Parts: sequence; C-alpha cells; structure tokens
Amino acid sequence: FDLVLFRSLHNGPALAEVLDATIRAVSAQQATPPALVSDKIALLVQLFRERRCLLILDNLESIMQPGVLTGTYRAGYAGYGELLLGLSERAHGSCLLLTSREKPAELGPLEGRNAPVRTLHLHGLADSACQTILMAKDIAATATEVQALAHAYGGNPLALTLVAEPIRELFGGDVSAFLAAGDPFFNGVDQLLDQQIRRLSAIERDVLNWLAIGREPMEIAALRARSTLIAEPRAWLQTLVALRARHLIERGENGATFTLQPVVMEYITAQLIEAMLKEIVVGIPDMLRRYAVLLAQAPEYVRQSQERVIAQPLLNQLGVSLKSRQLVEAQLAQVLAAVRMLPRVEQGYGGGNVLNLLVQFGSNLRGYDFSHLNIWQANLADVELPEVDFRGADLTGSRFTEAFKTIVPVAFSPNGDYLATGSIDGEILLWRVADKQQIGLFQGHTGPVNTVAFSRDNRILASGSSDGLIMLWSVGTGARLATLSGHGSRIWSVAFGPDSRLLASGSDDQTIKLWSITSGTCLATLAEHSAAVASVAFSPDGATLASASHDPKPTIKCWDVATRTCVATLSGHTADIWSVAFSPDGEILASGSADLTIKLWSVATGAQRATLRGHTARIRAVAWSPNGATLASGSMDQTVKIWNIAALHLHAGRAAIDADAASGVCRATLAENTGPVNGIAWSTDGDTL
Repeated sequence: FDLVLFRSLHNGPALAEVLDATIRAVSAQQATPPALVSDKIALLVQLFRERRCLLILDNLESIMQPGVLTGTYRAGYAGYGELLLGLSERAHGSCLLLTSREKPAELGPLEGRNAPVRTLHLHGLADSACQTILMAKDIAATATEVQALAHAYGGNPLALTLVAEPIRELFGGDVSAFLAAGDPFFNGVDQLLDQQIRRLSAIERDVLNWLAIGREPMEIAALRARSTLIAEPRAWLQTLVALRARHLIERGENGATFTLQPVVMEYITAQLIEAMLKEIVVGIPDMLRRYAVLLAQAPEYVRQSQERVIAQPLLNQLGVSLKSRQLVEAQLAQVLAAVRMLPRVEQGYGGGNVLNLLVQFGSNLRGYDFSHLNIWQANLADVELPEVDFRGADLTGSRFTEAFKTIVPVAFSPNGDYLATGSIDGEILLWRVADKQQIGLFQGHTGPVNTVAFSRDNRILASGSSDGLIMLWSVGTGARLATLSGHGSRIWSVAFGPDSRLLASGSDDQTIKLWSITSGTCLATLAEHSAAVASVAFSPDGATLASASHDPKPTIKCWDVATRTCVATLSGHTADIWSVAFSPDGEILASGSADLTIKLWSVATGAQRATLRGHTARIRAVAWSPNGATLASGSMDQTVKIWNIAALHLHAGRAAIDADAASGVCRATLAENTGPVNGIAWSTDGDTL
C-alpha cells in the first residue's frame, strides 16, 4: 500500500469527521472535503483509485446499537453503512479493513471467498504466537505450559502480556507453578487486572481512573488539571512511563496523548462504579469527591459515552440496591450533606456528581441547595433549575442552557435582582439572579444587540443594536416603551445617567447622542470624534460623560453633561479603544484597547496613572467591582483578568505605573470561555462576575 491509515471508532466519532481526515490524508492535504456525506464518499473512492491505500477502522461495534438485532447502527451513525457500501460496490485498488465484535448487516450479502468483501473470524492466538509473547518477556515455557496458559486466557494477547509479569516476578518464570496457583488468585483477566491494580501507587491508580472516565486519549496537562492529587510535574511523567511499562496504557493517535486498552478501560470503569455505589449507599463520599461521573466540558460524543457507561449503570445499580426512587434520592441528598461538611478544598467533584446523578435520574430539582459548594463539571444544559440555590458555588467546568448563538453584552440591574444579556440574533434575555431562571425575552431588533443597560431605578432596560436603533423596555412587564432612532448606523454603547432620566449612546456614525427618557427625544448630538464611538459611561455624579473611540489617533473624550462641551481629551492608547468605565468614587477612569493594554486615568487631571498589560488580544470590556478595589477586563483572547487596583495606590501621588500580569497586580486569569469575551458585569454585592 502507498498509505496506511488507522482510525479508532471507540468513542463514536462522526462519519463526516472520519471522512474529512481521511480525504485530507490520502490527498496529502490537497483536496477540500465537500459538505455532503455522499459527496465525501464519492471523493474518497476517487482518491482510492489514484492511490492504493489501506484504511483500518477499529472497534466498529462502538457505533452499533446495543440491545437490538445485530448489525443495527446507533442513531446518527447509519452513514457508516453508506461508506461500507460505497467502498464495497465501486471499483478501486484500495482496501478497507474493519475490526468489530459485530458485523454490519449490509456486508452479509456482499461477502464471499472470491467477493470484494471477506470476513475473518478472529479467535485466540495460536500457541506459537503465545510462546513468542512469553519469550519476549524472558519466560521460557515448554510447549505444554504454553498450551495450558493460552487455553486459560483464551489466547488473548493483552492477558498474556499482563500475566507475564507475575509469572516472572512472583514465580521465577515457572509457568507450571503459576498455573498451579489456580482460582481465585489468578483466575481470569479480571482477577489478573485486580492484582495489577493493587500494586499501583495512588497516582498510577489516579491516572487509570481518569483515562477510564475520559473515554478518549488525554494529554498529560488534562490529566493533571482534572486530578485532585497534588504532585510534582515530574511525578506525572514518571507515572505514565511506569504504566506503559506495565502495558496498562498506550499512546493515542495524536501527539503525547494516552489511553487505556479497551479491556482495561472496561475493568477500571466497573471498579469505579462499584466503589461509587458503595459510597452512595453508606453516604460517605471518597471516590465521589476525587473523580467526576461525567465531564460537562467534554465533546458531546464523549459525554454521551460517560452517561451511558458510567452514570446510568451506577444509577441502575443504585435502584437495585435501594429498591425505590425515593431512597436513591435520599441517599444522594445524604452524600450532598456529607460533602457540605467538608472544607471547600476537600469537596472536589462531590457536589457536581450528586447534581449530575440527580439530572440523569430525572429528579425534580426544585429548591435544591447547592450554595457554597464546588459544583464542578455539572451538565445543566436544557435542565430546569427552579429555585435552585447556587449562591457562592464554584461552577468550574459546568454547562448551563445555551439559549442563543453568541452573547455580546451583559448587565446586572443596580438592585442586583436581574441580569440582562443580548445576543447576535437580536434578542435580549432577562434573568432572575436569585434562581438563575430566564423570566423575560425581548424581541424587536433586526440586528445583533451590542449593548444593554439598566436605569438606576431598575425600571427600564435600554438596548442598542447594529440595526441603528435604541429600544427601551419595561423590566416589570417586558413591554417595549420606546424606540429611539437618529443614529445613522450601528449602536455600540448605551448608558443611563444616575437620575435615570438621561441616556447616552455611542455609534458607528461617529457621534454621541443624549436622549430624554421621559419624552424619547434627542436632546443633543456630540460630534467631535472622527470614527466610531465604541463606549460611553457616566461618572457616578452624572456631571461627566466619557466616550471611547476608534479615531485615527485613538482618544477618550470627557464631556460636561450640563454644557454638552468637551472638557478633556485623553491620548495614550495606540489602537482602537473599546471600553471605558468610571471607578465607583468617580476619581479614576479605566479604558481597554486593541493595543492590548488597560489604562487608568485621573479624572481630575486627565493624567495617565497606570498601564496594565497581560492580554494577548484586544480588550473588549472593562468593569469595576462595586467597592472599586478590583477591575475586571474581558478580551478577544478568551480570558477575563482580575486586577488588584487597590494595590497600585493610585491616589498616593505616585508616578505612572506600568504593570504586567506577572507583577502581582493581576490577581487571577479566568480562562473557562471558549470564545471572545465581549462583555463583563459585576453583581451588586461584588460576589459574582
């Protein structure tokens, strides 16, 4: 063959994914995979005519439906049948090799001794092959001993590889003595694996458990990040080397990734389920704290695999042990109570596991209290959470309902009761903070919503859109109160004055407009910028309005609200300025720019007081904590940074400060987002960002 390609179907990859990767490999990255699966298959057949290739699809049974007649595909995987037929019925010089515990139904009519499709039923290895494995492990066995050993383990090469170590280490290479030990110590692969696992260190067992949970090859960094163990980086490398030497793990297909042999993965998974079952029954979590039942942030096919092979079997066995749904839920509640008694640093995955199991069990979550707990990796997409308390909870890695495509702006109401979010599909959603439930949907814009703001009296929500319109909404009723038109193009920013009677807006049309909320009329147009006005903000006393622009020479302008005149122009950024925000005391103005910096300015003098560096892409939003001690910044680099502004002592008359993320001023970098951070907002109590 000119090219040999191996693809594992163990975790059920989508057919389109497999076809695209194969097309690119066979064409040496020259061909672009078409959109339709049928066209992808046709192109692959053509490429197989041009190059003689061997494509191996391993573990085909992973995409077959269990519990039904043999040869039936799982939902969403019937396209693999089209691939098999396409490569079976069309002329080409290549070969598709399948390994599977189940034969696809469509291949039966096509196979035969001289037909294009042929089947080889694999049995255990021949005695001679088994002897080769033993010799490679420095074990000299007679033909009779090899035959007996091969029979005991069904000629399974993995089992033979695993038993070689105890034969050599415990029995001095004496196969007969090993076999004479008999049941239960060495009877079968389960017992053999159990003996192997018992000899492992805590960190070795930890790696095996996480690889079994992960269901796909994992990098060292991912193993370390998910583990609750504290160990030196060198220890993880040593552990992986040791586990490879024990033949308990193997390399993944891509780079420095590792996974388990299928038989080992099944065994470890069963052990995890058994341990977690016992802990739930007695109400004392240990493994439940150290390991996740499922990973909410994993790819969907992996998450579904975790639900199918870990969560559901665990719940099924709980039902058998406890006899009733009420007792299952009661024991899970007892586990949650036990987790709550632990310090936060020891809670681990306990709270998240209980929540995931309740969700998988179909429990009514109304009124559940998860406050001040670690709720790690909870998969709450499309889950109703009425009156569920997450106050003070650490929701690291958790997924909530995805209501829209991309969220751009966010804003908390001044009283802390509501959160508003705008999306690129033109909708604004209103959420009740207490129970995190959506309570309103405002529709009317025909373009992306770029900005939202609450009036200081909490009664009105303003939204600005790329459709050039500003809309005012009643927070209480959801009714549209007014539509403000006058800007010539996209609205980037809106802000209420402290008296809730004045609204400022910034637009692509290079102007700022001041609007009367009472009459809905434009009171003034401020037109000294020469490019888009991306952000506007009122000072806490309402006397000053700051505006940030994309002027050729990027500037911030400060306006006297009473006279509608520009009283200061702040220069220092070298690229578009996207956001400005006054500190709660009104003395400092923060700005975020595409030049990757945040600048802090003295409002009284216009002097630059500090420059904060650390983001690697344009800074889209800045927001002060309610007490003014902390500044948050959101960036297109997909992170949020938390800056300790109090540590800068900006009011002490010091010279301008230049601080990077390593200086200690940056308290934290939040990197859970998987896309650009377009907006950030602090809750009124400062506990939630």
